[in-house]
Amino acid sequence: MGISLTTDATFEEVYQAWLDVETLFDIRENIDVDSLRMAEIDQGLRDFTVLVYFELPQADVLETIRVGRRRLQPLLACVTGSTAPTMTHRRQRGAPHHPGVSPTAGARPEAGRFGMAPRDHLIS
Repeated sequence: MGISLTTDATFEEVYQAWLDVETLFDIRENIDVDSLRMAEIDQGLRDFTVLVYFELPQADVLETIRVGRRRLQPLLACVTGSTAPTMTHRRQRGAPHHPGVSPTAGARPEAGRFGMAPRDHLIS
């Protein structure tokens, strides 16, 4: 039972999985410990350890490796900023919702985009 690296294809899949894990671990070790990216990598690596089961027969092990690698792919595909928290702008109640209409329609005329008075005097 378990995996025996008898074919080049089998070895390649196991090697690629190891590279994926190693790459993510290296990234993890070199980023801010409080970052969202680190939390996502930690969760992905934990998931990988649960998904990949090396004691199964070889064909089944390879399938679990494929599933584990699929779990890691979004983490490996990230680019700078892709794990940044996102904010959405909510329409004001009663504001029309169609192109060309300002999201602040119906707001006080002196109010800016976020309901604050313009502060042009602060810009030099």
